[in-house]
Amino acid sequence: MKCEPLLGRIPPFAPQSTGY
Repeated sequence: MKCEPLLGRIPPFAPQSTGY
């Protein structure tokens, strides 16, 4: 799981942003 600067937090439930 990779943490994005903004996309990783907003929204935190976005699999495309967080990488879950």
